[in-house]
Amino acid sequence: MSSRKSFLTVLLIVLFSGFVPAREGIRATRVCGGGDDASDQSLFELSEPGGLLHECWPRIHGKRGIVVEYNYTGGLFSNMRGGASTKNATKYMGTADLLMHGRTAEMGLWKNGGFGLLASSFHGESMSESVGDMQAVSVFEYPPRAQVSEFWYEHSFGDFLDVKLGKLDGAAHFGVLDCVGRFINGSFTTYPNNPVPTLPDTGMGVIAFVHLTDSLRVHVGVFDGKPDGTRNWFSNEGTTFSIYQLDYHYSLCRDALPGHAQLGVWYDSNPWERLTDGTAREGNYGWYVSCEQEIFSQNCKRHGVARSIRLFTQYSWSPEECAEIGTYWNAGLSWTGFWNARPDDDTGIGITVAEISRHLGRPHAREATVELFHIFALGDNFSIQPDLQYVAKPSGEYDDAFVFGLIFYAKF
Repeated sequence: MSSRKSFLTVLLIVLFSGFVPAREGIRATRVCGGGDDASDQSLFELSEPGGLLHECWPRIHGKRGIVVEYNYTGGLFSNMRGGASTKNATKYMGTADLLMHGRTAEMGLWKNGGFGLLASSFHGESMSESVGDMQAVSVFEYPPRAQVSEFWYEHSFGDFLDVKLGKLDGAAHFGVLDCVGRFINGSFTTYPNNPVPTLPDTGMGVIAFVHLTDSLRVHVGVFDGKPDGTRNWFSNEGTTFSIYQLDYHYSLCRDALPGHAQLGVWYDSNPWERLTDGTAREGNYGWYVSCEQEIFSQNCKRHGVARSIRLFTQYSWSPEECAEIGTYWNAGLSWTGFWNARPDDDTGIGITVAEISRHLGRPHAREATVELFHIFALGDNFSIQPDLQYVAKPSGEYDDAFVFGLIFYAKF
């Protein structure tokens, strides 16, 4: 079945499933929409269903444990100087998502179960072709196609263990922090030297979440080693990608300032080409560490503003013998409630640095990007995000580039 036929099939399933009666729903977090902690997405952490269609037709889009949402993210980008080319360097790209989440208990079935499905349509042109960078100036820079991006079943075995299996986006649960999800540069949300299955090439797999204490848990994931977003089953090529993460949540100043730290390792059993001589190496590995910390929190009752400032940093390593980017790190801050008149807006600034393998023989040893953005929240269902990125030495061989982007997000 072609990817277009798969998408149309899923569309019909979700539309008809919306007519099932319900009460409570689940919020699905998308990258440009901001919101909940992406590393803790779970069908068992629920919120009321949202979107314009739910408000207009609640009987269809939020009943009896099933919630249906339609999200659209679009962005207009322009390489204003430098990079690989400034000719025809203004491009548009977007993603249309159809999301369905359900809980078995609310549907009158068994307890502690849940399922989800994400169908996507990607369109637009690559901005990185003009910039020439290695880190992807847009997190939703995907090849034009329609696909079933995710489908899964999740089950909770008491307070100790949750298991999720199906076609999964591994980057939603490994190595991602809450506040980086608002940045547009792709390396903030997916390390460029970590081949974890993620959009657009999600893959079949299983993830176990082991809750050791209220604040400490372990994530273990095993995925098909050849992820392909257009394929809805295993590749049957006999390779796997496995990843292990220690996840720690804590608070400072008498629980007033929450923090989140991660430490992870991964192994890919696929053959990797050595950059030194072109021979194959059996398997590759890497590790990463990340942390975010809220440093300021204030509830201003006079203006009705809840302000917060969070710092973050991430570091990822893989042997440069096989990885084009051996060492990667980033750092930055996000600020919510910057203005009294706009309490739901978000502002962020961050820097990414990719150390390029010396075996590639590039003129410059690293590529660095500085990003600045502000999200204007237009009610609960729309937002606009101006974004500026300065890319120093794209791919270690081009002149510094300056990229402007205007991104909008809508939830229907």
